[in-house]
Amino acid sequence: MTSNRLCQSFMEQSKATWNRLSLQDRTGISIGEETLTDINLVDIQIKNPSRVITRKYGKRKEATNGADWEWWLISGHRGLGLRVQAKKLDASKMAYRELNKRNPNGRQLDLLIQSANASSPPRFPVYVFYNFWDTHNHPATWNCRSLSMDPTLYGCTIAPATVVRPILGKRKTAQKINRLSYPWHCLVCSRGFTPHIAFPSRSAPDLPTNAFAFLTNAFAQPLNNNEDISSQELDRYVTEKLPPYVYDVLEGREISDQRWETIGTNRLHVIAED
Repeated sequence: MTSNRLCQSFMEQSKATWNRLSLQDRTGISIGEETLTDINLVDIQIKNPSRVITRKYGKRKEATNGADWEWWLISGHRGLGLRVQAKKLDASKMAYRELNKRNPNGRQLDLLIQSANASSPPRFPVYVFYNFWDTHNHPATWNCRSLSMDPTLYGCTIAPATVVRPILGKRKTAQKINRLSYPWHCLVCSRGFTPHIAFPSRSAPDLPTNAFAFLTNAFAQPLNNNEDISSQELDRYVTEKLPPYVYDVLEGREISDQRWETIGTNRLHVIAED
């Protein structure tokens, strides 16, 4: 069962991120996306030391798959993998800089989706947005079903990369992303979407199943353009075929340089359900 502590930790990091970026706006001291990512991932581990493990590759490494980190949500022998790209809002311009970033291999967002889908098992490609903005001039759209309106919980939001892709290059992209995004605590807290998935072999949904249900149903983006999410599709993503480096982390072993190459990014964050 997803613990209240884990859920609370994600909400606390959202509020802390909102407040940090508010201070940045007032002081002019910029906090980079990588710094925010490191702080958030490590703080979640500090608050949940028996459940969360973070690893960062010590050598300089450019991501080859469009991701800033790889996330694994584990329950028993089953897990859901996500590839995550983070972007910080520029509140003065209400824009996410480099959202349409390209490198010699192509557009970052396309690389994220393509590499996630081509992986075995497939990973779910998502964006995490770090936010602060003037809610008086730009009111927030509140999508969270479980809590009343609290703009500070939009300090960290999440949306599938397939939801972000259609709005790139359009006007008022940041406002459109706000309307589409959910506070990131919904990934580990929400259980309101599991009835939309059939899982006949399971008596109760677990952390990776709940997260998959949230990502596919909350955003109305079925992976194969079907109206319903099948149990076969669920089993493609929530799988017992975990990569060897996930077992390395769970069993306390160091990740070799060769296995870091297969991860394709320099951060790994594993959350294991009680």
